[in-house]
Amino acid sequence: MSGIYDLMRTVLTESLLAAPMFGWGVGYFQPDPADGTVASMSYVAYTFFGGWQRRRRDGTPRRSGDDNYDDDGTLREDSIFFPVGKLLTRTDNALTKTIIHELAHFVGPGGPKNGNRIDDYTNAHKNNF
Repeated sequence: MSGIYDLMRTVLTESLLAAPMFGWGVGYFQPDPADGTVASMSYVAYTFFGGWQRRRRDGTPRRSGDDNYDDDGTLREDSIFFPVGKLLTRTDNALTKTIIHELAHFVGPGGPKNGNRIDDYTNAHKNNF
């Protein structure tokens, strides 16, 4: 837990240093390319398991297609995506919870087939919660 928390803090610090200089969409926090579509209404944010630490052999960020995620295959796995329009309707508390939740997936052990990944097993909107 301590290691995951330290990695979360590192990501936040790096993002806070880049954002004021370059604005939204720089660093790890990215606007969702599907923002405003019907599909984006079903989630608040998303990222890739261990995306922060996983790289291709040449050192470049993995793309979602490298791991057969269900999208067009071009999304960088070293990003956390937010439907910006939806964020504007959330409370500060809800936004903070969402960021912490996504950061756990992002900095945790990686890969869609990694048995140690930090995964969603349920949420408040499912019957098994």
